[in-house]
Amino acid sequence: MRPTNHKRPFDWERTTVRFSKIVFNATKTKALLRYDMSCGGNCGFGEILLVEKTNGNWHIKQSEELWIS
Repeated sequence: MRPTNHKRPFDWERTTVRFSKIVFNATKTKALLRYDMSCGGNCGFGEILLVEKTNGNWHIKQSEELWIS
């Protein structure tokens, strides 16, 4: 997910994406995870996501921006 206010083009050759461990609810229908994307210099962002499984597919229900550079 790219923030809508992010105007700089990404340097895809220097881009890295890191994901946290996924934490599920007891029925494994909801989950939380964090990801960070760095694209060199002052380029990157991180979010935490709440996702939910509906009809066999995962959908982002909520996202919270943690940082942006």
